Amino acid sequence: MSKIYHIYVNPKLGVTQAQIEEILNLGQDWLRYDNKCWLVKTTSNAKKWHARLEKCIEPGGQMLITQLNPADYWGHMPKTIWDWLTKAKKDVIPE
Repeated sequence: MSKIYHIYVNPKLGVTQAQIEEILNLGQDWLRYDNKCWLVKTTSNAKKWHARLEKCIEPGGQMLITQLNPADYWGHMPKTIWDWLTKAKKDVIPE
């Protein structure tokens, strides 16, 4: 079953956003909503995403990967984000 993760990446020097997004393409779908923040729909767990993205972080970068509960979220964001979440959560079961 799919999950949605919030992934924050502040990469090490020299890593581009395109390089990060190439890795995120391994997921089912993703949406970047800020320069360093993505929502990722995936069947992989946080540990696997960490392993995939670690080469973009070490040394000197930062990363946070946390599962998003699609049954419990709220906020003020552009319509495109709400539309993406509505579509992405259709086959997602929070753990």
